[in-house]
Amino acid sequence: MHPSCDTIHAFSQMAKAGAAKVVKPSRHCPKERKKVVRDSKLALGNSKDRCPRTCYTACRLASKEEGHPMKLARYRTQDGTVHYGSVVDNGVRQITGDPFGQHTITSTNTSLSQVKLLPPCQPTKAMCLALNYRSHIGIRPTPKRPEPFIKMPSSFIGTEDTIVLPKDSKRVDAEGELVVVFGKRCHQVSEKDSWDYILGYTCGNDVSEREWQSGADRDAHWWRAKSADTFGAFGPWIVTDFDPLRSELMTRVNGQVKQREKATDMIYGIPETIAFLSRYVTFEPGDLLYMGTPGTTEPLKHGDVVEVEIPGIGTLRNPVILEK
Repeated sequence: MHPSCDTIHAFSQMAKAGAAKVVKPSRHCPKERKKVVRDSKLALGNSKDRCPRTCYTACRLASKEEGHPMKLARYRTQDGTVHYGSVVDNGVRQITGDPFGQHTITSTNTSLSQVKLLPPCQPTKAMCLALNYRSHIGIRPTPKRPEPFIKMPSSFIGTEDTIVLPKDSKRVDAEGELVVVFGKRCHQVSEKDSWDYILGYTCGNDVSEREWQSGADRDAHWWRAKSADTFGAFGPWIVTDFDPLRSELMTRVNGQVKQREKATDMIYGIPETIAFLSRYVTFEPGDLLYMGTPGTTEPLKHGDVVEVEIPGIGTLRNPVILEK
């Protein structure tokens, strides 16, 4: 359970005393939080228990003092070993234990320039929303419910990994998205309780082959249009201290902005989507929920560099090559 705001001083004293940082990660508000009901037009849920802004700030301070990793990364060192770590400034502090449960942030600090960032977790699946921004729908009808499809784990890559365009592909587009990362097993939860199952957020690129998806010779299902190898980019890390209500997404191709939109323009928000999907599908720790892409999407070609940036999280960057 997340500590109340009154315990911030205690965490400060513990940190100053050099106490071991053994934590169970959580980014959520104290039990004493006030209920804030927001208009469903915010597209992030019909209603939810959220801290007011002053309390949210206090929760962030308590979370930092308690030792929660604000930026959870997964990385490989020069000797080939793989670790989870907490990114601070230009370094990453190694985490031992379970990053989704009890863990310790150690004093072992390595420069980011000396490690290879990997996909920040190892999901069993990613569910991805189709048509969740009005700017992306165009003349098509608005979905009556959240409409997801699934990306296979074999499609996942991290930041700086290469997106490979299959040699027989016709048009492959970049789709920048906000991605929710689950922190614990999630099954049949309510909108109000959905926040308690979220570990944090990251950037995603739902790479998509349009001919296989919706062309004249389209497949019956989107198995290769959405899940071809390297088509599931996400990273660079998971930010546990982040307010999606205020987020904005930008997608750039070769430095030019191709998509830019706020999360408040979503049709279906995070709580209602989790509540609906978890009625039928169980999410495991580390599973992903891509929240849909806005506007028009940009076709990719050999030699491009695509970046998905969400201020407050970071930038997912991937070069693009054509399969040989």
